[in-house]
Amino acid sequence: MHGYTLLLADTIKRAPRNKLGVRLGRACLAANVSVIEAANHFGVSRPTIYSWFTGRCNPRYSQEDAIEQYIKKLA
Repeated sequence: MHGYTLLLADTIKRAPRNKLGVRLGRACLAANVSVIEAANHFGVSRPTIYSWFTGRCNPRYSQEDAIEQYIKKLA
């Protein structure tokens, strides 16, 4: 769990599975991709990634395809 607290990992696991950001969080967690690596990859802040991963907010529509591709790459 590179870069993840137990609380964050647990929150990601309990978040709604149907949200794209949560799916990204689960993929990053499984592939040992840190929050900062994901933030840098998508050009957003760490708080934004935390919000996506936990389902508090959704990525912009313009980012959805890139996120889907990244999830496939991590699988």
